[in-house]
Amino acid sequence: MLGVELICVGKMREKHYIDALREYEKRLTTMCCFKIEELPEQRLPENPNPKEIAAALDREAELILKKIPAGAWVCALCIEGGMLSSEQLAEKLQSLAVSG
Repeated sequence: MLGVELICVGKMREKHYIDALREYEKRLTTMCCFKIEELPEQRLPENPNPKEIAAALDREAELILKKIPAGAWVCALCIEGGMLSSEQLAEKLQSLAVSG
């Protein structure tokens, strides 16, 4: 069975994100093994400089990369990324499930 793991940096706190996450969890668990992993957010000083920010991001990236299994398909969900429709994402997941 296809496995889908959502890796988040920091704890989910906002209600609308938690509600959306639970809705996706409810829908996806019928089709795949769905797992949510919340990684610790790196703490920064009050007024971090660019070097401190970059170092914290690097540490978070290392934590994320340790959680990704070899050969996994990775889809980063970020504001800068391209948008997929629900149908496009479903097609991609179906393709991955079929191809192993």
